[in-house]
Amino acid sequence: MEQMTINEIWEHYKVDLEQAEAKINDALKTVAPAISMVGNHLLSSGGKRIRPFLAILSSKLFGVNGDNVSTLACSVEFIHTASLIHDDVVDGASLRRGKPSAHSLYGNQLVVLVGDYLYANALRLANLLKRQPIMDALCNATAKMSEGELVQLSKKGSIDMTIDDYMKIIRGKTAILMSAACKGGAQGP
Repeated sequence: MEQMTINEIWEHYKVDLEQAEAKINDALKTVAPAISMVGNHLLSSGGKRIRPFLAILSSKLFGVNGDNVSTLACSVEFIHTASLIHDDVVDGASLRRGKPSAHSLYGNQLVVLVGDYLYANALRLANLLKRQPIMDALCNATAKMSEGELVQLSKKGSIDMTIDDYMKIIRGKTAILMSAACKGGAQGP
């Protein structure tokens, strides 16, 4: 079996990624213009879409195709994006991927509410799949991500942070959602 480069893999799944991107853009069209404004600012800032990609790959491994795959991918990306919004507010970050952070452009109140909307909409979309194991994985990931952020905040400026503390933070802030994306795909959305 010939090995593929990462670019060849992305190209191989281009249609699936485009379907997920279309679902993301459609889900941002709401009656509240702030959601589209902030959402589009964040989602157009050059993210790699690794988490939705993992959901797609995992789905494909189990022979799952169709609209439910892009729904899962959209849900995962919304959870990730909401976490970035909240993370930037908590950290007071002025930049995200080299561009002004959303809260530095639109204010904390607005972007926190958009982040909350993205979390809620992510779980609403996942619920449409009618697969309890997917909901369990995404709800667990969302809770663990908040815990990871809180552990990081509690260790801010601390010189006694341990490797165990660091592992809790990165598991919570990064690994848990990647795991949930894979679990969700494996559940056959």
